[in-house]
Amino acid sequence: MQSETAEIIALQAFSYIASDDDIFRHFFLECGAEESDIKSRLRETDFQVAILDFLAQRDEWVTQFCAKIGVASTAIMEARQCLAPQTE
Repeated sequence: MQSETAEIIALQAFSYIASDDDIFRHFFLECGAEESDIKSRLRETDFQVAILDFLAQRDEWVTQFCAKIGVASTAIMEARQCLAPQTE
């Protein structure tokens, strides 16, 4: 996966999170971000990774999100790996 595609998936994931009040509230509680900071933070790779990590916590969110954007359920973790590759 190319980094641009991974970034797009992360931004789409944020849009999915923001579209559900309960999920959105949970996201803010967990990530500690201020609502006023979100717009600038969306460009940060670390924040994009945090979005994908948050979404990956629940299988139902992954399934619904991936169906909504028409990608395989593995796309979230592929995007995460692309944005923050694990080094050994």
